[in-house]
Parts: sequence; C-alpha cells; structure tokens
Amino acid sequence: MKEAEQTLIYQRVFENIQIFIEIDEDLFAKFKSLFHSLFSSFSIHLMYSNKEIQKIRIYQCLKSADIENKHCCDYYIICNTAEENWVSSLIDFLEYCYQKILKCTVLHGSCVSINDYGVLILGNRRTGKSTLTHFLINHKNVLFLDDDSVFIQRGSIIGFGFPIRLRNIIGNHLPLIGSFFDGEDQRYICNVNNNKKTNEVKNISLVIFPEYSDKNGFETQKVLGVDLINYAISNLKDSFSLFKSCADISSLLTNVRAFKVKYNNCDSVMKFIMDSL
Repeated sequence: MKEAEQTLIYQRVFENIQIFIEIDEDLFAKFKSLFHSLFSSFSIHLMYSNKEIQKIRIYQCLKSADIENKHCCDYYIICNTAEENWVSSLIDFLEYCYQKILKCTVLHGSCVSINDYGVLILGNRRTGKSTLTHFLINHKNVLFLDDDSVFIQRGSIIGFGFPIRLRNIIGNHLPLIGSFFDGEDQRYICNVNNNKKTNEVKNISLVIFPEYSDKNGFETQKVLGVDLINYAISNLKDSFSLFKSCADISSLLTNVRAFKVKYNNCDSVMKFIMDSL
C-alpha cells in the first residue's frame, strides 16, 4: 500500500472560514519567492493530502491528474508561465477566489496604514491610486495592506499584500517581478517587502479620492455624508450582494473624513494626509 504523501499547503483562517492553497511541486520550486510573497499573509504547513479539504489549487499544467476525479477543490487555475501576463492573471484569479470564499465586499482601491491610522484610496482607473500607494509605502511609518482590491470583512479591511501593478516605474524602489499589457498600457508588477505589509486595518481614518493632473497645483474638496457612501459604492468591484455591500460600506465609512484630491506630485498628497491624520 502506497504511503500517504505530504504536501505544502498555505492556510489562512478567518474565524470560521479557512482558505487552503496548494501549488504544483514543480511550479512552486521554480517560483518559490514569488509564492511566498503572494501568500505572505498565510501560514504554511506540511500536510497529508486530504480530498475532504476544499482548497484552491494552482497548476502549471493539467497533467494526467484529473482535477475533478482526484482532487477536491473549489477553484483551480492552470498557469502558463510562458505567457507574459501569467502572474497578473494569477493575482486576478486569487482576488476572485478570496471574494467568493469570504462572501465579502471588495472595493476598487488601495489601503495603507500610517502610524496605525487606516487610509483608504479609492477611484477609477488611471486616477493615480497605485502610483500614490507606491509613493506612500516608501515612508518609514507606512504599512501596505493591498492595491487594486480592498476586502471588507466583518467591519475591518483585510489585506493579502498583493504586488502593486504600475503603469510607470520611473523612480520605482520595489523589486520588479513581471510585466504585462492590459489592453491599453504596459503594466509593471512590483513586489512589496513583507516587512512593509500589514494583514488588517480595523478602522479607516481618512479616505482619499485622487485625481492626477499634468498641471501644477493642488486642490482638495471635502466629501461628506451620503456623497461619501455613494462615491465609495461607485467604486464597488465585487460583492456577495448589493444590500450587504451598502451596509458594509456605510458601517466602515460613516463619520470618516474624506477628500477629493487633485494633485501634480505625490509629495503634496503625503503632506496633506499626514496633516489630516
């Protein structure tokens, strides 16, 4: 009788919900540092393979192992590492899986913690969210939660520490781990060091709606009450239900200060944020 094999499993626990991730051995061996970064908020265990544990599986190829018959998994992806966009596609897939498993609200934005104050950065594409987040985390008192997707779970914002996907890497201080074309622009995937990450922000103290401008100058406009909730809802990326998402956003952002910020350089925004906290 063949002895049961042990395999490396990434695990993260959210009260009564657990997320398990299993990766092809060959794929893991080739890109170990990448996976350790993608799953920096997870613990890693050597476990016996268990068909009863539902998990996310990451494959390099389908192989002869029939997923439906031999593995119990809610979600799986086959990574073609020869494709330029495979890392970005994997990140998108993981974001999708986490939302479905947690049944949580996801906003299109970024989040950082500055001296333990949560700062939420929301906005449409090309408004400078990732550029501003990239700049902020260079500050010694700033910790990175997430970029592009912000997960609201039980009144807090939880982070998975995904890499930042930038359109411009001039002045970039982070390790570059990949690039891809998003249909409009070349994007660059930059890894955030694990010691600059945090896994959760319990309270939001400030919300910024950035708008980058080529013109010199710096303008701010307060966003109050219902307008803040509506602006946040307009940046909804994914949800379990619209009713739940409205409740999540209202609970998180009621009585939180918020500003639209039109800016030409990140230094001015950083000063504004520090003065506002």
